[in-house]
Amino acid sequence: MRESLLALVGVVLLAQGSVAADNLQYFEMTEDHWGEPIVVSLYAPDKKTAEVATRAAFERIRALAGRYSERVPESDVSKLNKAAGDKPVTVDESVYQAIDHGQKMGRRTNGAFDITGGPLVALWADDKEPTEKEVAEAKKQIGHDKIVLDPQATSVHLPAKGMRVDLNGMIKGHIADEALRAMQTHGIRQASLQIGRDVVVGEAPPGADGWVFTIEPAAGEAAPTEVAIKNTALATSGDLIIDPRTGKQIEGVQVSVIAKHAMTADALATVIPVLGPRKGLDLVESTPFAAAKITVEEPDGKVQVITSRRWKEAKGE
Repeated sequence: MRESLLALVGVVLLAQGSVAADNLQYFEMTEDHWGEPIVVSLYAPDKKTAEVATRAAFERIRALAGRYSERVPESDVSKLNKAAGDKPVTVDESVYQAIDHGQKMGRRTNGAFDITGGPLVALWADDKEPTEKEVAEAKKQIGHDKIVLDPQATSVHLPAKGMRVDLNGMIKGHIADEALRAMQTHGIRQASLQIGRDVVVGEAPPGADGWVFTIEPAAGEAAPTEVAIKNTALATSGDLIIDPRTGKQIEGVQVSVIAKHAMTADALATVIPVLGPRKGLDLVESTPFAAAKITVEEPDGKVQVITSRRWKEAKGE
């Protein structure tokens, strides 16, 4: 499936430091995390305000990445996974909220979204389809419903050895939400933050209806999709999506979701390809403020584009 990227449309954005309406100036800064750029765009009254707000956003990103990364031995997620089959682990409030959200999404989708599905994803690391035996063994370590949460202690317990939490299907969205909130605490209201295929935005730029992005076309689509959004988030599904119920890779489906929060958009964009168009749309329609576009490439090469009833309105049409 052709890679889909979100791209800023330059006509909406002013040159850095140029003056917009209300004497606000446009600023942009980029840092690399997880091997990809994170782009912060915002309007502020002066450079100092912009720098303080942007610094707060990147500091929040670094702090959360340190709590979620399995590559960091002392991260909350690493400690939790190491303690699987042993004892509960007290985690940061933000980590607890993310795991709680992931478990609830698992329940809503009857396991089509599963934050313990990492062992299955790992089987596809070399782009080689795993054997039925390998899948069966990995599935013994999976089950979002097995996670025990204690809200009073903000602790998480993985009761079986070999279990592990893998938040990749939603964590970039969660971090984007938190980074935008960090900027808002410094008085920034008109801002956009993009992490790969996840975008969250605040109020619209001065004189504009929204922040404009293009979604590159999926295989077989004739043209990209343009959206103009404000006070919302946008996420597009990735290339490697595994059905945690079967261990099979999902191919030929690309999903873009607009939702109130980036974590919700991220999770929906991950699970809809697994659910399929009909059940995926049902899930979107039952999620407040959410909308989706689903592009399906059929085995015969024909392309079917399906949108939820709120899609046109959500994308600013």
